[in-house]
Amino acid sequence: MPANVKQFTPTQTTAAMQKLAEAYVNKCITNLQQDGHDATGRLVSSIKILPPVITGSSILIPITALEYFNYLDKGVRGTQGGAGQYSFKANMPSQQMVSSIMAWMRTKSITARTGKTTVHAMAAKQNSISSRQSLAFAIARSVLQKGITPTGFAGKAMQAVQQQMPGILGNAVAADIIELLV
Repeated sequence: MPANVKQFTPTQTTAAMQKLAEAYVNKCITNLQQDGHDATGRLVSSIKILPPVITGSSILIPITALEYFNYLDKGVRGTQGGAGQYSFKANMPSQQMVSSIMAWMRTKSITARTGKTTVHAMAAKQNSISSRQSLAFAIARSVLQKGITPTGFAGKAMQAVQQQMPGILGNAVAADIIELLV
């Protein structure tokens, strides 16, 4: 490269894209919380923006989250019905799914009932744990059969951020080009 030619460094554009990624993530979190899909906090706390990756003429701002992010956004068809981009294959829930349902039950203060009596923490520990596990298993199995209804929380967040994109990115690209020319 000749000595008098500057190398293009899209610092303003990269910063603008990071700002838009932050706005997207914040809107996703707001949508999840407003719609009541943040019971345990695991999904929200899993959403992370990674450092930008600049290759050739593209800038990528990676965003990571639990797989459940996509399932909740796009939906999962159950084995016996429902709608969604994804689909469950098995009728029996995994131990991980049952454990996740149990964590959700704790945050929602959902207890198992045996007969006419609610099983509380003071009840026999073995019966209480067994009853909660049975209820969690039943809920998980129902989710597998009926599916997860698409919420569209991420798509709605993207629509909100896309309205800001032309101005923010346009100004940033212009600033980077002016910096290159000066």
